[in-house]
Amino acid sequence: MVSRLSAFSFLLILLSFFAGSACASNIVEITVDEIGIPFVLDDEGQVWGFRKPYSLEEPIKLSNLNHIKNIAPYIAVDTEGRVFTWGINDAEVETVEGEITEAGYTTPQRFGDMKGVTLVAHSMNHFFAVINNQEIVEWLVIRKENKPGGGFGVEGYGPIKKIISSPGVKAIAAAPGTMARIVAEPAPYGLVALFDDGTVMGWGISPSGQIVKDANTPSILLTKSPGAVGIAMNDFHTVILSAQGVPQFWGGCDLYGRDGNGGHLWTHGSVHGAEGYVADVIGMAIAQDINIGVAGGWGNDNGTPDVFIKRDGTVWIAYAPIPENTPNFDCGQYKTGNPQQAVQVSAGKAIAVQVATAHGVIFMLDADHKLWRTPSNLMVTKFSNVLLNIK
Repeated sequence: MVSRLSAFSFLLILLSFFAGSACASNIVEITVDEIGIPFVLDDEGQVWGFRKPYSLEEPIKLSNLNHIKNIAPYIAVDTEGRVFTWGINDAEVETVEGEITEAGYTTPQRFGDMKGVTLVAHSMNHFFAVINNQEIVEWLVIRKENKPGGGFGVEGYGPIKKIISSPGVKAIAAAPGTMARIVAEPAPYGLVALFDDGTVMGWGISPSGQIVKDANTPSILLTKSPGAVGIAMNDFHTVILSAQGVPQFWGGCDLYGRDGNGGHLWTHGSVHGAEGYVADVIGMAIAQDINIGVAGGWGNDNGTPDVFIKRDGTVWIAYAPIPENTPNFDCGQYKTGNPQQAVQVSAGKAIAVQVATAHGVIFMLDADHKLWRTPSNLMVTKFSNVLLNIK
């Protein structure tokens, strides 16, 4: 009898072991690239991509990434402060009319000999890293689409270059930039950094806060309130979150009078610290649309709203403020209804902790580590397609 019970107990232990080994991981971070491919970080320090843009189906675990603490599209940093990068694997790409419908990824490899990296960011043609919370560096991404034969992957990288060394870097945010055929420096980029004292400094942006082609000169952006607690940006706007939970918009739609090819455009006006249409905000994701046909390859707002998390965990969408000096201009946004009206995106009783967006599709991570997605773009009002966990 004793031996039979012992055998039964052993079987239970064995089953428990295998059940535990198959347990799914919790998602702790979500990011999405400019074409809508999401990447997630789990609580075991593993990174996952997905086979299709905008989809939460067919997760792909990226090899050679362990103990990761921070991710951006195609770049990650581990707990030792080492940086790893990867790209799209052209051998696994499927397209329809030139648009990626399915993708695979190259094996992530360590980049450079940097140590002590705390934050990373990504744009179309650059990666960015913060070393020891004070030194910001960047390097060029040379894309295969800029080479004979084309492709969607990465051909190589440029040298690491220091942008600034100043203590207290709290966060960085990069604009998508241009899809123009960049093969060598200088290539345009837009970057903003938030410091511990609430100061926001920008590079590759105009004094109004939008990306420009020919300026990598730093400028200070001032907020209307004492200090900033968050930042976000796209090619046309820098958004600063005040300590009071108010998103303040800088920039506009004129690319500071220049298009992506260096030519001049008419000026549509800009905003300088204009308050957004959502209050009590603790998190935000700004529309990151890319449109090759606009302004020589620069992105535009393209009719998609920005996304905000309120302090109560609800998710809201709203358009950027209309430029003060051109009140009838809609800034390229194909608005319906009242453009100054924020709209809630329902997720039942879920409490949002992070949002990401591309082409109007919104991804939301909730407090229970569930990942949600909206089914379509523009002014959607409900989340669907819940991913409970990943394995």
